[in-house]
Amino acid sequence: MERTITDRSKTPQQYKDKWILRVESKQYGVIRTHILLFNTEAEANNTKIGDVYSTDNILREAHERKPKALSVQQPFALLEVLGIKDVENRSWETSYRGRIYIHACGTKKKSIYSLTESQQEIVSDIPLIGTLLKDTQMMYSAIIGHVDLVAITENSSSIWAIPGHYHWILANPVMFETPIVNVKGNLNLWNCNEHLKGKSIHPLTK
Repeated sequence: MERTITDRSKTPQQYKDKWILRVESKQYGVIRTHILLFNTEAEANNTKIGDVYSTDNILREAHERKPKALSVQQPFALLEVLGIKDVENRSWETSYRGRIYIHACGTKKKSIYSLTESQQEIVSDIPLIGTLLKDTQMMYSAIIGHVDLVAITENSSSIWAIPGHYHWILANPVMFETPIVNVKGNLNLWNCNEHLKGKSIHPLTK
């Protein structure tokens, strides 16, 4: 699937012996974030808004045998698998990189974080978000998709980054057509293999 770059990070980052660049594109009015891989820093710097790239060529980490999940409060869990929220704020960091399955916490527990005015404007412009969140069976206590954790920093310029936290940089979001429901979450990164076994998972977004 081809996408047109609508925004890009200012500076590429070194990744092993190559360079990566975070880019954004839009699909059905929703911003998608992907990580592009380049052989040289110059190639990454020469990438500009308006360039076309294929999602077949984005950076995808090799995934461990034991898949990892992270429990996230709504509406943030949904915003992450839709590719709208590109940073997960945590008080701790991890050496893990790669795919993380996003588990949406239950309906009753209220997040200690609330949307800022600017974030609320983004959410209000996408009616689909409110519609999906009304489905309490599918959007709560469920694994609703996955993202790739590609880096961790403390100085992200994203609108979703909270000062004083570790900023987990997310890319390559996928939302499941049918979430895996009735799943109890856990603290930190946790093994979700038992919930994925035997499941036929189809992405709603790529």
